[in-house]
Amino acid sequence: MTEPARAIPGAPARTIPGADARARAARTPGAATLRVAPPLSAARPLAAARPAAATRRPIHVVVAVGMTAGLYALSLAGVTALQSATDAQLAADRAPAAGAVAQLKSTHDAMEGNLDMLAGAYAKVANGYQAITDGIVGHEQALAALRQQVVAAAGSAAALSVPSFSRLPAVSGSAVTVRSQPVVNACTTASGKPC
Repeated sequence: MTEPARAIPGAPARTIPGADARARAARTPGAATLRVAPPLSAARPLAAARPAAATRRPIHVVVAVGMTAGLYALSLAGVTALQSATDAQLAADRAPAAGAVAQLKSTHDAMEGNLDMLAGAYAKVANGYQAITDGIVGHEQALAALRQQVVAAAGSAAALSVPSFSRLPAVSGSAVTVRSQPVVNACTTASGKPC
């Protein structure tokens, strides 16, 4: 059952539509009870408007959120510390290998420089060898031309008629020496004769 509407002090009296019909139906004995649905605006009695109170969140929700954030921050700090320690240990473990790799790289660079220098020297020697080969080819061509001249000269000499001597005259091996007296143009006064 609905509770009768309470009057608000100082407010004008209001009537609820359909309330009269319900009251008559309730007073009539033996009459069929017909229930009429009250209009939506009249379903509840009007009450005084409540002042808006500030909504408060329970303190345990704030504490739970704060503790969760704190635990999350602590877990992140722990993970960061572990990761930092692991990275430092990994760097310390890799330091000898890094030194060996740096040494290997410097050795490789030095070897590559030596190979470049040797390749330059080889190219220079190959160019010199090619120049010598070209010079030898030029000398061989000059010798071939000289051989042709010698063959031509030998053919010309064979074509000449040279008389043949049966015996050449003998040359004596003794030499004749003629000595003459030297001419003296000096005079002395030792003999008493004037010059």
